[in-house]
Amino acid sequence: MKQLLSRWLMRPWLAALGSMVAVLVACGGGGGVGEGGTGSFVSGPISGFGSVIVGGVRFDDSSATFEDEDNPNSTPDRSALRLGLVVEVEGGPIDATTGRATARTIRIGSAIVGPVTDVSPMMRMVRVLGQPVRVTAATVFGSGLEGGLAALAAGQVVKVNGFFDSALPGFVATRIELPTTPPDTYKARGIARNVDARTFRIGDQLFDYSEIAGVRPQSDQFVRVRVRPDAQGPWTVTQLDVGLRVLADVREAKLEGIVTDFVTNAQFSVNGIPVDASKVSPAVGVALGVRVEVEGRISQGVLQADKIEIKTDEDVDSEDFELHGGVSGVDPVAQTFVLTTESGMHSFTVVYDGNTRFDPPASADALASYTGRVEVKGLCVAATGRLLAQRIKFE
Repeated sequence: MKQLLSRWLMRPWLAALGSMVAVLVACGGGGGVGEGGTGSFVSGPISGFGSVIVGGVRFDDSSATFEDEDNPNSTPDRSALRLGLVVEVEGGPIDATTGRATARTIRIGSAIVGPVTDVSPMMRMVRVLGQPVRVTAATVFGSGLEGGLAALAAGQVVKVNGFFDSALPGFVATRIELPTTPPDTYKARGIARNVDARTFRIGDQLFDYSEIAGVRPQSDQFVRVRVRPDAQGPWTVTQLDVGLRVLADVREAKLEGIVTDFVTNAQFSVNGIPVDASKVSPAVGVALGVRVEVEGRISQGVLQADKIEIKTDEDVDSEDFELHGGVSGVDPVAQTFVLTTESGMHSFTVVYDGNTRFDPPASADALASYTGRVEVKGLCVAATGRLLAQRIKFE
C-alpha cells in the first residue's frame, strides 16, 4: 500500500533527483551510438526469451556484450538473463515491422542485495536490508522461492530487481531471487537522509560511510552503497556512488519505469531519466509514483517523448510473458511440457489447461509429436514458478 508523502516533504530530494540524467546503474562509461546516432536504447524488465525481449522489442543477443553491476569483474553471458530482470539494452535500429533489433550491450544488476528483515503478506510487502519492497502479481520469484512471499523469511539473503518508487518510498519488485553464491557485500539504493560526517540513513536503515575517503553524500541525494555483510550496529559502507551514468544520444528509446519526479505533464523523470513530454499533448495521468512506458529519442541525456503509456497495477499484473523455443518432456496427464530457448541457455516448465488457446487451431495432443518451435504467451505463477500458458502458437 502506497503512503503518499506530502508535496512539500518530497520536493527537496526530487529537485536533486530531477537533475540526474541516467538510470540507476554503474557510474562512468558512455555507450550507445553518440550524437546523431541511429541506434536504440531500451530499458525495462525482461518479459520473454527467444532471443531476449525487453519493452516489446525482441533483441538478438547472440553477439551482445554483457555487463553485470553486481559482479563488475565477471564476464556474464546470456545465461545470466532472467524473466523480470530489469536491464538496459543498447542496440541497433528497431525494425518497425518485426519489432526486432540486434543487441550490442546488455547491462544487468539488482536494486537491493541483503537479508530479509520483515515480511508482511497481507500488505504484499517485504523489507530487504531495511528497505520497503512492494510485491505485485507480476513479480517473478526465482528458483527456490516457489510460493512467492510465503517462501520468504527473516534473515534470508535475497536479490531484488525492480524500480524505485518515490511515492512509497521504496521499491516495486519485478524479480526476487536467491543469490547463486553467498554475496561478499550487500547493496542498497535510495535517498540519503540525516547526513553527518560519519553516517546517513536510507529509509530507516543507518549506514556508516566513515571508511570511504573523499566522498560525502549530500542530504536528499540518491546514492548507491555496498556494505559488509555484518549485522552489528550500522551497516559499514565499502563503496559509495553518488553519480549516475550519462546516456548517449540515440534515435530510438523505450523506457519502462516509475515517475520519480514530476513538475508538469510535460516535464518529469522516469527512473531518474528526465523526460520532455511537450510534444505529447496532453500526458494525462502522469504523476509521482505512476508506472509508465515512454517512447521517443534521447538527446543530451533527456528522453524526448513521442508516446507515453500509463500502466496501472492491473495492466502490469495481466501482461503476458513471451517464450519461443522447442518442446520436450510433454506430460499430457499433468498438462505440462518443457520449453527450451534456441540458445539452449533457458528452459521453462509450461502448464496448459482447458483455457489455453492453440494456434493454429489444434488440440494439446499435437504437442507430443511436434518437433518445431512454439511461441508461448502466459502468466508466471509465483506459487509454482511455472508459466501458465494462455496461448500456444505452433511456429
